[in-house]
Amino acid sequence: MATIFTKIIDGQIPGTFVWRDEHCVAFMS
Repeated sequence: MATIFTKIIDGQIPGTFVWRDEHCVAFMS
């Protein structure tokens, strides 16, 4: 079951990414 966070990371829900690399993701919604 996907969470709201994984949906934003996967691009299913729009979000503004502040930082993204292979280990960490930071976004605003």
